[in-house]
Amino acid sequence: MVGKFLGYKHNALNNNGTSLKVAEKSPPDVLYHGSAAKFCGSVESMGLIAMGRQQVHLSSNVATAIESAKRHGAVVVYVVDCNSMVRDGYKFYLSKDNVWMTETVPIQYLRLNIGF
Repeated sequence: MVGKFLGYKHNALNNNGTSLKVAEKSPPDVLYHGSAAKFCGSVESMGLIAMGRQQVHLSSNVATAIESAKRHGAVVVYVVDCNSMVRDGYKFYLSKDNVWMTETVPIQYLRLNIGF
């Protein structure tokens, strides 16, 4: 089943719907998530959730986060406190195309990146 954890590997779907393997990895101190500005209200109340995806997608740099979100209009970038998430038991995965993923990012681990 896609999305079921299998030991240290995890199945995920890429954008065209094909399954790919991703490995559980220790993330950097922070990762970034680009989002449309129109979604700020829901992010600020619910955090980042996968919505139609299997996982929340995160970027290792601001430029990639911006690029992934700009198709939706005005962009905001959130900084994810990965150190605290790992300490609190959250798991991260890295795909072969360097997309970081996690199941959810609760609001307490997010801050808005001002002036990117």
